[in-house]
Amino acid sequence: MLRKSALFKDVECHVIPNIIPQNIFFKKNKELCRKTLNMDIKKKIIGFGAANNISLKNSIKGEKQLLDALNKLDNIENIQLLIFGPASDEFIKNVHFPCIFTGNMENKDILSAIYNCLDVFVCPSIIENLPTTC
Repeated sequence: MLRKSALFKDVECHVIPNIIPQNIFFKKNKELCRKTLNMDIKKKIIGFGAANNISLKNSIKGEKQLLDALNKLDNIENIQLLIFGPASDEFIKNVHFPCIFTGNMENKDILSAIYNCLDVFVCPSIIENLPTTC
């Protein structure tokens, strides 16, 4: 398509391969994933993941922005936050609704199931160098 366009027909183009293993990360049955991971089927689950501790003072993962946004939500009895990656008890106690904390998640099959459990994934980072989750 690009090579046929009037604007880009003479421009060198390259295909960037998808680095996400599509045999692991693909759409799965949300209800089945939630049952497998013992998560509430009826609640709205907001997911957030970070490789670095979001509670550090110099964190670029958007802890303050995430907490500000979460604290503006209504109907919090119908919401759970699922955090995968390092976060402190301090951060979790500032979330005013149920929070599931998995810690670091190295198992890609479980991580794929976690993503499939979510109703929404949040990426409040101030800076991202490789936002493949987004």
